[in-house]
Amino acid sequence: MKFARLTYMDVNMEGLLYALKNTWCCGGIILSEGGLLLGGHGMNNESVLRFFSALNQLWDGSKISVDRK
Repeated sequence: MKFARLTYMDVNMEGLLYALKNTWCCGGIILSEGGLLLGGHGMNNESVLRFFSALNQLWDGSKISVDRK
């Protein structure tokens, strides 16, 4: 049984997209500290740009196709 989850804290884009597709189609990234999201070892300059680009697409309601995870 899958439960709706509306808030995410320690999430990468792949995990967020998977959750939005497979559990509940909406959610929010809620943080008290931005470093939790952007300070991870996988968040180099290119990863941060890719992450925020994908968030912009989600915000616009664009279709996102994920071919890797």
